[in-house]
Amino acid sequence: MVSATGTGSLCSQRWNVMLIRPPLATPWITTQTEKAGWLGRLLSIAREKAVDAFGLRASLAELVGELQATELRQESGRTGDVKPQVEVYLAPLGIEFVSVPAGEFTMGSSGGMSDEQPPHRVVISEPFQMSRNQVTQGQWKALMGSNPSYFNTNESLPVESVSWHDAQQFVARANAELNDGCSYRLPTEAEWEFACRAGTEGDYAGSLQDMAWYGANSGGKTHPVGQKKPNVWGLHDMHGNLWEWVEDWYGSRYYLKSATTDPQGPPSGTYRVIRGGAWIIGSNCCRSSHRDGRWPGNRSYYVGFRLVRSPA
Repeated sequence: MVSATGTGSLCSQRWNVMLIRPPLATPWITTQTEKAGWLGRLLSIAREKAVDAFGLRASLAELVGELQATELRQESGRTGDVKPQVEVYLAPLGIEFVSVPAGEFTMGSSGGMSDEQPPHRVVISEPFQMSRNQVTQGQWKALMGSNPSYFNTNESLPVESVSWHDAQQFVARANAELNDGCSYRLPTEAEWEFACRAGTEGDYAGSLQDMAWYGANSGGKTHPVGQKKPNVWGLHDMHGNLWEWVEDWYGSRYYLKSATTDPQGPPSGTYRVIRGGAWIIGSNCCRSSHRDGRWPGNRSYYVGFRLVRSPA
């Protein structure tokens, strides 16, 4: 059984809040106009007539909102219920965050590898915000000034070829320079699995084919973030695309003595935990409970990261 309580409104006071309904595409106007030819023609006419860009954007935003509301009403009429909306908090660098509630869940798996056992109850005592997507190359470059990634043809691709130490440097600079009243860090391993499961108990938080880029469908490369369906808490690519660094040291037998409330991992070790599987890996390694470890100085084109933030 998985339970969750309270979402809060962390770090939202200075940044825009968007309401989205998974699995709709990201609600930026540019995306909508690219997909709708008549909206594109409208933009062309507006440019010819020198219509004020701000007024045009506002009008289009209102129109897109009406279209999405109509879709919601139509779906409600078909199913008798409207899917829950997800609050998305827009932070500096264009990083989107969603709220993860406090709660408890069963961490690990009795049917998994030995380091996933025994399954045990874990309490996440405080809500937090997790980045909706893996950190992208564009976001990394904007803060760090360079792009270390092997697959580097699109700034919407997740940043990879970064070590755990590199990720910590990104975190340190975010805390020093973003000045948004929030504190940034990597998630703990327990927070990561809790967020990945999003209330589910099986191997995956939904259809792996629909939610993940992995060995069977990736075409041998990473893909821009957010293309696959999110879990019900609005998080994309928790399964696949890239493995993700988390805060904890790796311990193969740590679950035998793990704390039950907000576990932080072993006090020391040789490797840091990675989670989620990747474009190069099979489905078994993309399971919610699967865990692995890498030397924290290792840089691989199948490992990236995402962020957690909370009030400073």
